[in-house]
Amino acid sequence: MGTIQFDAARAATSAPVLRATAAAVGADHALDAARLLTAWATGFVTMELAGAFRLGGDLDDAYDYGIAHHVGSLVSGE
Repeated sequence: MGTIQFDAARAATSAPVLRATAAAVGADHALDAARLLTAWATGFVTMELAGAFRLGGDLDDAYDYGIAHHVGSLVSGE
């Protein structure tokens, strides 16, 4: 895949999260917020795939909790 195709694919896949974060925090901080959410979600999934969450509880509930609190902190500007 050439650089132009790669850049277009990256832009297409990042557009939804950038739109969502821009709506939450404004255009000036949309990329920062997108990076925060992407890094958190990537870490969560990586830990799950590595079997690091063996303490019990519902992982879907934990993921939903994390997303809600991240988004909530972004919306409130904390």
